[in-house]
Amino acid sequence: MAIVLQSRLPQSSRAMLVIAHPDDETMFFTPTIQALKTQGCSVVILCLSTGNHSGLGSVRGKELLAACCILGIEQGHIVMVDHPELQDGPQCWWPSELVASIISKEAEKRNIEMIITFDVKGVSGHPNHVAVWRGTV
Repeated sequence: MAIVLQSRLPQSSRAMLVIAHPDDETMFFTPTIQALKTQGCSVVILCLSTGNHSGLGSVRGKELLAACCILGIEQGHIVMVDHPELQDGPQCWWPSELVASIISKEAEKRNIEMIITFDVKGVSGHPNHVAVWRGTV
């Protein structure tokens, strides 16, 4: 599979950003979200964990909702997964098949045209981020 890097996002009316934790949307993808919104694209955020590594999952979930509100993402377009095999943590390796299944079901349900996520190294090397990339490709 070839990865094509572009300076401009392709036109799409429905995109899904797949992240591992609440705060990934802000830390790594704000410019991408803004560019998509500027193009008139509907953006869905699929967050594959509650970010509960330090026991702050409920706080981080609220922060995700607040950040998405600021970024112009409708609350109905935010999906946060709380699965026992997808727990936040640098020692937690997520099963690629499970990640792929969740992404596929959500993309099909919402008729998504474009999926955006981390690069092969998970941007920061976090194993949860890498697992999201693996489950996407």
